[in-house]
Amino acid sequence: MNVIFDPQYLTDGYKKVLLDVYKKKFEKKCTNDGYIVNINRIHKINSTLLTNNNQIDMISVCECDIIKPEIDMEVECVIDMIHVNGIFVNMCGIKMLIPNSDEYEYYNEYFVYKNNKYIIGDKIKVKIINVRYDRYMYTCIGNLI
Repeated sequence: MNVIFDPQYLTDGYKKVLLDVYKKKFEKKCTNDGYIVNINRIHKINSTLLTNNNQIDMISVCECDIIKPEIDMEVECVIDMIHVNGIFVNMCGIKMLIPNSDEYEYYNEYFVYKNNKYIIGDKIKVKIINVRYDRYMYTCIGNLI
């Protein structure tokens, strides 16, 4: 990971500040490697360069929790919206659509699947059937399991 770091933060606690800068810039963002859920710690600072603006360009290796959605992956999601055309769910910040089907019964504020009633905010298991990565964002299509 790479950030520009202001020299004013070069104190005894600079690593905590640097970790906060990494979190602000990269957490809850998508990369080709996956969706960065959390940056846990800085493992190693690989390089530091002084820029022309008297800032420090820092490159570090960080320990992160990353989710990379893949086809046939089974995940637990939170229901964000129930609509006549499908159910919109969220997997750690990654949006997913479960298209309308005969598998569940749609009602205005809830749906019924396998004799269980689900409302917005409930958790449900989903199998990913399609993944798209475009403009630094993952979107998925899934089926209820």
